[in-house]
Amino acid sequence: MKIAHHPDRATLMSYAAGSLDEAFATVVATHLASCAECRSRIRETEEIGGNLLEAIDAVPLDAAAFERAMRRLNEPVETLVEPEQRKPSLSRPLARLVGGGLDDVAWKTVAPGVAMHRLPTSKAARGSLRLLKIAPGKKNSRTRSRRHGDHPGPYGILPRCVRTVRPR
Repeated sequence: MKIAHHPDRATLMSYAAGSLDEAFATVVATHLASCAECRSRIRETEEIGGNLLEAIDAVPLDAAAFERAMRRLNEPVETLVEPEQRKPSLSRPLARLVGGGLDDVAWKTVAPGVAMHRLPTSKAARGSLRLLKIAPGKKNSRTRSRRHGDHPGPYGILPRCVRTVRPR
């Protein structure tokens, strides 16, 4: 499959810096799993970031920083389901969330030729993450391909980040 649309440099920089929200980071990770060009850009960005970190002066930590870090290591973490090794139909970022292959997805028809599946995200996520399964010849009018670099994965599967605004 030839990828025609890619995340812009600002999005790739945000991904490399770890500042994208969870759902959008998953969309970018899914793109990176199949795009050597963007993986190369990420490596360049990470190298630049590493050089910048080496060039700045160290900032001393307060005395309790080590203890706080050690406490956080003991906190429970959300675990993702590891995919079965025999079902490589999804990229690793998506397979970890689905817990298997496309046959394991509980699709919900939302329109003729279009099905959707909501993927799990953490409670802290600022958006939701959905897979869209679009039949050949159908178009997704909500796709913002040029801006965000989304592209259909294998079998017409498109990861989609839906941002939600929560009241404060």
